[in-house]
Amino acid sequence: MFIEVSLPLPFRHNFYYRCSLFEFEQIQPGQRILVPFKNRKLTGYVVKKHSQINFPDSLGETEIKAVLDVLDGGSLVSPQQLRLAEWVADYYAPYSEADQEDPNGPLAGVTRAMRGGSWNGSYADWVRPTFRFHDVAETRSHGIGFRCARDL
Repeated sequence: MFIEVSLPLPFRHNFYYRCSLFEFEQIQPGQRILVPFKNRKLTGYVVKKHSQINFPDSLGETEIKAVLDVLDGGSLVSPQQLRLAEWVADYYAPYSEADQEDPNGPLAGVTRAMRGGSWNGSYADWVRPTFRFHDVAETRSHGIGFRCARDL
C-alpha cells in the first residue's frame, strides 16, 4: 500500500511512501502525515492513495520509505480544496522546453502539448487537469479542454 504525499519542498512533484494495510484504510487525502526525507522528518499532506505502483526496474518496492506517523484523525482539507490546489498547480506548472517555444503549438504538421481534464478519456488519469499529452495539431474533439468540476 502506498501514499502519495505533497511535501513543503521546492519540487514540482509528489513523493511516495509505504504504509500498512491498517494505515492505508485509515488515511484520507488531505490528512497530515510524518515522513522521513533524507536525514530529517517532514510533515506532508496526503494527496492520493495507491494500492499498487508500477516501479521502474531500477527501484524496488522495499526502497520506498515507510510513513512514520499519522498526525490527524481525519482530513484537514476538503475534496474541493484538494481539487483547487491541483488546479493551481496545473495552472502554474511549467511546460517542457519544446512547448515553451510556442505553448499553443503549430497549426499543422507536428504534435502539440495538451493539458488533461477531459471527461471522455479512456483512463482515469486523463481526467486530472495536471495530465499532459501530445497529439497531432489537427486533432479536434469536444472533450479536449473540458475541465471536470466535481468528483466522478
